[in-house]
Amino acid sequence: MKFARSLFVIAATLFAVMCHTPSASAQPLVTPGWVKDYISKLDLVFLDIREESLYKVRHVFGAINFPYQNDAWRVRPLGQVNPARTQQLFDARMAELGITNSSHVILIHAGRIPPDVEAAAHVYWYFKLMGHEKISIMDGGMVQFILDEGPLESKHRILPTSDYKSKYNGQLIARLSDIEAGLMGGGIFIDYRATAYYLGISRLEDITRYGTIPNAKNLPADWFTEDAGGKLRSRAQLRKLYELREIPHGLPHIAFSNTNERAALGWFVATEILGNKNVQLYEASIREWAAVPTRRMHRQINLDE
Repeated sequence: MKFARSLFVIAATLFAVMCHTPSASAQPLVTPGWVKDYISKLDLVFLDIREESLYKVRHVFGAINFPYQNDAWRVRPLGQVNPARTQQLFDARMAELGITNSSHVILIHAGRIPPDVEAAAHVYWYFKLMGHEKISIMDGGMVQFILDEGPLESKHRILPTSDYKSKYNGQLIARLSDIEAGLMGGGIFIDYRATAYYLGISRLEDITRYGTIPNAKNLPADWFTEDAGGKLRSRAQLRKLYELREIPHGLPHIAFSNTNERAALGWFVATEILGNKNVQLYEASIREWAAVPTRRMHRQINLDE
């Protein structure tokens, strides 16, 4: 009996240890405290997506730089690009960075304003699109990591090159044909832009028309962060925002915005935080849709009339 009990204790202990290792904890969000605890683990890659000038000043100890704004890995608009070519470019960049298919990648953003979180969410989605499962975002970014007195350095880190092979998951992306089919079949779209854009009061200069895609609901993605900063609200608060906009939990929908970054944050919150696995990202977004005058747009407010 004692022997059996000892085996049970050992097994339970091993299970608990495994559940707290980085490989078993590839949650969508990790805290700066979690990063501090696991900063020396070999299978973690800390990917700092800030511009190189900020990375050079100071960064999370051991992090490599992957500047989001200026890096050539992105293909725009992805909705119009051959998936094979997209994979080729992504695989080459991952191999150059030294990321392997088994790496648990932790994305580090600046943590100052909502666009910082949006950029991280877009990189996260892109990794998922390429079939990479072990990917997380450090909540609060560098701002929170510094406040929590996490270990920093200014050394430029480079990893040995790798052999990376992605597995394209086309179910995560909506293309122009999906929008057209959704309009014919009563599909649901969520416009994650500011309400002024949704209503048709304002538009960006490079968006050719006012308004939104017909049947779209509106939930501004910048509501998702605390006080317009770089830290996401709690799960309960995020769920309440959807309820306030009368968007049922689990509602299948296509996320879009002016830019793919903001729509990606909508996708991230709905899918990875709230557990709705029936969401696609229209990465080409309203910029592509509004470019052709014959495509339907819904404008609720026209101040010139």
